[in-house]
Amino acid sequence: MQKVVTSPRFNLSRSAWRVLILLIATNALSGCFSTSIYKFQSQPSEASVYYMNGNDKMLIGVTPIDYTKAALPSDVPFTLLFEKPGYEAREISVSPTDNSQTTISTVLKASKEPFADAATKRVRDVLRKIFEIQEMTSRQRFVDALSALNKLEESEPNVAEIYAMKGSIYLMLNDLSQTKAQWEKALKIDPTMDQLRVRIKNLPASAKAGNP
Repeated sequence: MQKVVTSPRFNLSRSAWRVLILLIATNALSGCFSTSIYKFQSQPSEASVYYMNGNDKMLIGVTPIDYTKAALPSDVPFTLLFEKPGYEAREISVSPTDNSQTTISTVLKASKEPFADAATKRVRDVLRKIFEIQEMTSRQRFVDALSALNKLEESEPNVAEIYAMKGSIYLMLNDLSQTKAQWEKALKIDPTMDQLRVRIKNLPASAKAGNP
């Protein structure tokens, strides 16, 4: 009796099948038309290039790329998208040609958004550290709080809240001269902190004179 061997069944989603078929077709066509290629370039290099198919995008590779023409539409114009972190995305409409080699090059403009994102992240990091220091202060860990504020001051010397908080901690430690000095530093950076002016005015006369 002949033994029937069955192949294992693969449960692939519809989108996975489309990708698999596209890869098989691309590899097959690459072998047939290996001399017919697109050369994708960008300035700066290392930009991701995508073939836009409606709202979907298929990654072609990272510039510079030599890519088989047969893997892209040959009879209708199509759209490519160039993307690189820190730069504005660039779409290019391509009209197929009969040339064996076609070079498509683009210059990407630096984006202002990453700088804004970096600034936002920096502010969040400072606020997070200040909240942590406030927690230390609420638990009367004044020495630890001052040490953390001094470390934060090294990287962020122009944040008025750091000096305002240091002054408040020194006040709790009854070091009035340091309290006044730190609050004055905060006001020098941010003159709108009117509450600190009031608090400095209400300090004992010894602190105002600069005496401990």
